[in-house]
Amino acid sequence: MMRLLFFLLLIFIELGCQTSTEKKTFKIGFSQCTGGDEWRRVMLNDMNRELALYPNFQLLYKDAANSTSTQITQINELVRQDIDLLIISPNEASAVLTAAIDAVFQQGIPVVLLDRKITSESYNSFIGADNLEIGRMVGEAVPTLLKNGGKVVEIWGLASSSPAQERHKGFAEEVSKVNTIQIISQLYGQWEQDTARKVAQANLNILRQADLVFAHNDVMALSVQQVCKEASISPLPLFVGIDGLPGPKSGLQKIMDGTLTATFLYPTGGEGAIEAAA
Repeated sequence: MMRLLFFLLLIFIELGCQTSTEKKTFKIGFSQCTGGDEWRRVMLNDMNRELALYPNFQLLYKDAANSTSTQITQINELVRQDIDLLIISPNEASAVLTAAIDAVFQQGIPVVLLDRKITSESYNSFIGADNLEIGRMVGEAVPTLLKNGGKVVEIWGLASSSPAQERHKGFAEEVSKVNTIQIISQLYGQWEQDTARKVAQANLNILRQADLVFAHNDVMALSVQQVCKEASISPLPLFVGIDGLPGPKSGLQKIMDGTLTATFLYPTGGEGAIEAAA
């Protein structure tokens, strides 16, 4: 009888060990506001590189293409796919999108915000750099670049997104301290190359007055610069952006080429989002 009990005990121990070593596959939903620019492509690459460390993680990816309504639909699709966690870079800090993220959070699904914020605290982690401080850094640099003062045109990202709002606020705070620097116009490029190009073409008279163009990302800065060249604006204003990505067509290379005057590093947070999920 004792041998039988001992034998059964060994079986239970072995079964228990097998169960504990089995790894569940976790479904991570990633709702991206847009995958259409180089910075966000690098973000996804950073995430996929970090995911290689977690073979039991499955990434379900959705690209909202800069549409809040599309992003809400895609969030609901991810929930129906039984995700274990949601990573989201919200298209904008709007009430309707915040409500959709709130609903996910209230279901007990952990939420990691990436790069952009919402108007509630219905999330577990936020991964992103300090956009207010980056804006201040640009504002501090401009008087150094324009030693004799000058006129600045600011190219916004999506006005309803938290990075655009914070970059503008920090920039405006610092520039207002210098009497010789004047922001003469604020144009809205929505973070996108094509949109920035159209806005620049429609406002060439304003750009002809500019001594410096500050764009909320490098892509818009380069796009506006190209329009200025095509319009034969001379001398060209100085161009400053944010992102500082490596690569042949990105901000750091454009600094080396002398195309951009300055850029400011803004990490994607892709790896950090996966680490937070883990």
